[in-house]
Amino acid sequence: LPTWAMAVAMGVIWVAGVWEWTRFAGSRIVPPALYTVFFIALMLASEWLLDNRYAQWVAAISMLWWLLAIISMCCYKKKIPAMVVAISGPFALLPAWLLLVYIHGAVPNGPAITLSALIIVWAADIGAYFFGRRYGRVKLVPRISPGKSWEGVLGGVSTAVVAATAAGVALGVPLGAFISIALAAVLISIVGDLTFSMFKRNV
Repeated sequence: LPTWAMAVAMGVIWVAGVWEWTRFAGSRIVPPALYTVFFIALMLASEWLLDNRYAQWVAAISMLWWLLAIISMCCYKKKIPAMVVAISGPFALLPAWLLLVYIHGAVPNGPAITLSALIIVWAADIGAYFFGRRYGRVKLVPRISPGKSWEGVLGGVSTAVVAATAAGVALGVPLGAFISIALAAVLISIVGDLTFSMFKRNV
């Protein structure tokens, strides 16, 4: 797809995720329709950030948010205020959409690299699920997500590295770069899964 069509297609999926996010915050506190319209407005208003000058800042803000998410998981003992959950939504979701669109349109061989990044994430999730279900014994963070295990983490890492290696060979990209992306994707996807589990448990 051309980048604008890819942005729209992925945007529809992201908006569905935003609607789901309102259930974390509570529909009485944050009306789903109003929250979703606000997010769509943010998506439209943030198009000017799809520029090489700003992409790194978007990535930095995203990583700062995920660092705060890690700290929140470590300190998770009591209820998280609904407004904090609501404010977290755009920081968790908007940078990912923006950066995928940026990579697709502004990076050499962008569409293939975008697809490869998604495949790496899918591989990590599938590997973590099946290895965790089959071999999972040692729990990862039972107070937040009793179902996740260290065996699942290892499975996710393994399948992501395999996917990254295949993508790197297919695209002629240095394998070290793609494997580094795979390891980072697995770590962040674990943090993301645990964060969403924390919000669900909070509800």
